[in-house]
Amino acid sequence: MNKFCSFCGKELKEGEVCDCQESKNNSVKPSSNKGGNMGNDLLDIIKKVFVKPIEVFKKYLVDDKLVVGVVLVVVAALARGLYTVLSLYHVYSKSSYFKDSVDYFKNFFETFGSYLWKYAALVLIIYAVVKLIFKTEISWKKIVTVVGVALVPIICYVLVSYILLFFDGDFVTYLTSYLSTFTNALYMYLIYEGICSLVDVDKNKLLISMGVIFVGVSIASDIFAKLFL
Repeated sequence: MNKFCSFCGKELKEGEVCDCQESKNNSVKPSSNKGGNMGNDLLDIIKKVFVKPIEVFKKYLVDDKLVVGVVLVVVAALARGLYTVLSLYHVYSKSSYFKDSVDYFKNFFETFGSYLWKYAALVLIIYAVVKLIFKTEISWKKIVTVVGVALVPIICYVLVSYILLFFDGDFVTYLTSYLSTFTNALYMYLIYEGICSLVDVDKNKLLISMGVIFVGVSIASDIFAKLFL
C-alpha cells in the first residue's frame, strides 16, 4: 500500500520521512530575524564608520539597506529634538518664573521637523547635483544610506552633548565647540566619500558640487524656518 506525506501529499517509499516541513522552516528563517539583522547592521556601522568608512560604504550602499539609512536619519533628527528640550530644561529649570512658560513639546517637534526636513533636502539636493552636474544615474535609496551613515558622528556628538549639559565652565564650552567642529568635518567628509562610492565622478567638479550641496541645504533650512517656525 502506497504511503503519502500528510502535509504535502508526496508519495513516500517504505521507511522514508518527508522533509517538506524542514524545508518550510528553513525558508522562513531569513525573514524572521529582520529586526535583529538591522540592529547588527547599525552596530556594525557605528563601530566601523570612524575607522573604516570606505568599507562601510562598500557594504551598505545597496538598495535593500534603505531601512538602515532611514533609521539613522530619523534617530539623528530625534536626537537633535531631544537635545533642544534638555538644553531648554537645563537653562529654565533654575528659574521659577520661566520654568512653566516653556513649551517643551513644541520645541521638540519644531527641532525634529526642521532637521528631518534638512536631511531630506540633503538627499534630494545630492540626487539633483549628481544628475545635473555629472550626468549620472543614481539611486535615491543609496543616497539615503549615505546620509544616514554620515549622520553617525552627529548622533554620537549629540549623545556626548547630553552628558556635557550637566557640567559648567569655560572648559566645557570650549570642548563642546571643538567637538562640534570635529563632528561637522567628519560629517562632510563622509558625504564626500559616500558620493564617490556611489558613482564614478570627476573629483575636480566634486569640490564645487559639495559647496553647492551644503549651500542648498542651508537655503532649504531657511525656507523651513520661514514657513513653519
